[in-house]
Amino acid sequence: LFKLEDLIRKKVKRSKPIESVDEEKYPIAESFFQSSRKNVKRQKEKALIASNPSVYPNLNNYKQLEQEAVHRDQNLISIIVVCFNKSELTRDCIESILGTPITGNFKIEIIVVDNGSTDNTQEVVQELANRHKEVTCINNKNNMMFSMGNNIGAANSKGSYIVFLNNDTLVTSGWLDELYQTIVGDEEIGIAGPKLLYPDETIQCAGIVFNEHSSMPYHIYRGFQRYDECVNNSAQFQALTGACMMMKAEEFFAIEGFDPDFVNGCEDIDLCLKYTKQIGKKIV
Repeated sequence: LFKLEDLIRKKVKRSKPIESVDEEKYPIAESFFQSSRKNVKRQKEKALIASNPSVYPNLNNYKQLEQEAVHRDQNLISIIVVCFNKSELTRDCIESILGTPITGNFKIEIIVVDNGSTDNTQEVVQELANRHKEVTCINNKNNMMFSMGNNIGAANSKGSYIVFLNNDTLVTSGWLDELYQTIVGDEEIGIAGPKLLYPDETIQCAGIVFNEHSSMPYHIYRGFQRYDECVNNSAQFQALTGACMMMKAEEFFAIEGFDPDFVNGCEDIDLCLKYTKQIGKKIV
């Protein structure tokens, strides 16, 4: 299990990240933009909404979702948790959210999107939903993977702000307050993420960068100690991990969410690069 600390304040020391991606120098970045440039028709989403329009409202009409998001509850944060089997992880994740006090002036809803689990995950989540009004469950018949699962959750959410959270995480005190205050407190910041820790208290992720020494983006501080100075100072990054990130619902729909052409890999990188290119706000 990963633990989520309050928002990381990052300071780059050992390897300076690139402020903007040079697509000729870093061809991997070019591939991340291919689907949006070619205007892929997203056949999976269209087929899905046709099969069950009541569960997947407007999933193929992101413009409408974007327009409707403007009128959402400004004091509501929607936490999207996508899962497939491993019911104990999902239960522990949700219970950690519900058991962590919120000090900010906002409310939460937790939308669990089950991607066709074959164990008792749906029963476990339904039991939590029966006991906690904040919890809602959406049960997909098939595994829609990370991108589609999160897009489905976001389309069914009601909050002005969305947090995408992996089900193998445990949140800690202050995590959501810091994410929320970071975005609402600075109009130039659009996506915020926390410091993620392994069980041994070392860093799992505290920012993702491109670098001339690597052909792929990577977690720059993985393995660093929790209290190292470089992972406790704020900084702007090209991308954050989709294990936990927060952004405005309106802006998520404006860039048409996660691209389902990516299957369990680089969906979060692509989202961040699209966001920088189309919205232009900082990612911290």
